[in-house]
Amino acid sequence: MATPSWLDKLTSFFRSEKAELDDVLGETEQRWSGALDQAEADLTASPQDRMASIQDAIAENDDAFDAIRDQLDD
Repeated sequence: MATPSWLDKLTSFFRSEKAELDDVLGETEQRWSGALDQAEADLTASPQDRMASIQDAIAENDDAFDAIRDQLDD
């Protein structure tokens, strides 16, 4: 069995980097697609639905602040 040449090592390195970049690209596309879907839903939502969405976001932020405050109190 011959030892891999520097060209084989370089090719292998580039293939592994490409695979990693493909994974990052896929994750980024999913995130952006989700954000676009949410923006489209916000545009088509009724005022009541939009207000409920805003209130939910505020409640989520309150939960995060409460968790931080609890950690600081301990």
